[in-house]
Amino acid sequence: MIVPRFTTFDVVPLAYACAATGIAGWIAGNSICYYLLAALTVLSIRWFLFFRLHRTATYAFTFDPDKPRGLPFLQALQHLFQTALKTGLPFRIRLHHFRTNARYAPTFELIQNDVALTHCVERKANLNQPGIWIAEHPLPLTLPARQALTLRFSPTRDHRIRVAAEKHTFAYTPILILPLILAASIACFLDCNALLAVTLGAAFASLLK
Repeated sequence: MIVPRFTTFDVVPLAYACAATGIAGWIAGNSICYYLLAALTVLSIRWFLFFRLHRTATYAFTFDPDKPRGLPFLQALQHLFQTALKTGLPFRIRLHHFRTNARYAPTFELIQNDVALTHCVERKANLNQPGIWIAEHPLPLTLPARQALTLRFSPTRDHRIRVAAEKHTFAYTPILILPLILAASIACFLDCNALLAVTLGAAFASLLK
């Protein structure tokens, strides 16, 4: 069964957030106050971007480790596809499986323009919606053992679904570059460590989209 999953701060790598806070606080003056300012800035910006601008319905599905089956997942996915095509809203599914044997690793592949989910070497389940799945991920796509794989499903205008494996990418948000550079310059000119901590925290937070 696919169950809703509330989108939390686990979308932001914890190690990156800690490193960004540490570096920003250390550059600003190596004081607990500056570390706290940098941390609050990082968390505030990520909260705003992810919860206000990019909030997407997120679901979770775990394959039975004893009897992995693909048909229940694909049946639930058909319902989610119908809802997404009606509303035009994207959604995510986080998939888990715990079998270390590659023979039982669930694998997505295209067969006659229809998606098939292989949950054992000789067992396949079809989505039965030819042409709806636009793969923006490698094929075949095998779920990693004991790890989660997040797929993002985005409906298109021609009633199809773009499917991509979601990854974290590091790139500056263009609209923030000039204000942050200006703020950092002013902080250095005025020798204002608090402003520098906030500016650096915002800069590091904007790296992660």
